[in-house]
Amino acid sequence: MPDISMCHGYGCSIRDRCYRFTATPTPERQSYYTLTPPEMDGQCISFIPNYREEPDEQSSSEPEDVDPYSPLAGSEAPSW
Repeated sequence: MPDISMCHGYGCSIRDRCYRFTATPTPERQSYYTLTPPEMDGQCISFIPNYREEPDEQSSSEPEDVDPYSPLAGSEAPSW
């Protein structure tokens, strides 16, 4: 069950690329928007892309000297 409010996509030109429209609903308990969500600057304010963007290779690599099990892994040391 997608844990989102799905959309019927009435009048939406990007509905085939939106997870709110293309996800497989749970028949018994799926919530839907009663109206198609509004647009702001030509973009639907509730749009969720079907596929995640692939992370940038540089941003996804951890420095080799960082212990991945450290509570500070992936963040800077506190400044206290």
